[in-house]
Amino acid sequence: LNKDNTLTLNSRIRNFKEEIFCIVDIESTGGIKNGEILEIGAVKIQNFKEIDRFCSLIKVDEIPDKITELTGIDLDMVRSAPNLDIVLKQFRSFLKDSIFVAHNVRFDYSFISKALNNHNLGILLNRRICTIEFAQCCIESPKYKLEALKEILGIQNIHHRALNDALAAAEIFKYCLSKLPYHIKTTEDLINFIRTSRLKNKNLLIKNKNL
Repeated sequence: LNKDNTLTLNSRIRNFKEEIFCIVDIESTGGIKNGEILEIGAVKIQNFKEIDRFCSLIKVDEIPDKITELTGIDLDMVRSAPNLDIVLKQFRSFLKDSIFVAHNVRFDYSFISKALNNHNLGILLNRRICTIEFAQCCIESPKYKLEALKEILGIQNIHHRALNDALAAAEIFKYCLSKLPYHIKTTEDLINFIRTSRLKNKNLLIKNKNL
């Protein structure tokens, strides 16, 4: 409730430097329809500084060979890991009402939200930001995959592990925050900036193609 006794999002009044952003990454055994979450990694930042982190493998019965090749995670590594319902409860407690941030946020957000709902823990309702979309507003690059942006910004860590990818996305997110126009003040200003800037860029590309 605000001073006028009406409901509003905290993100409309909270300065983005005071906001807590939770940058998340998951590894999975497949897609949202048939795959299972294999690992969740997350790092919280506030005012450009890390304030907490979360990481857990999850017990599964099968891991496709291609996923083991990609992530390095095999069945021996998850044999004694906690079950998904335990990790989801821990993660939800960690996330709280922070802003959910991820590289290709639709995938991670939807995957976790579906898993939460399947375990009777409710869907995600957190505000969210995609670092791909944010980077498209602030970084000139022919590609916006995580590895491409890591190379541009000189970020060096192991790829395709949840916490490492979350940490890399956090560095991209912080860099983009540093490039924001001065008039962006609140978290909702930030979310709207990303949405409208991408729309302008998209329209400009379409216009140039038609010339």
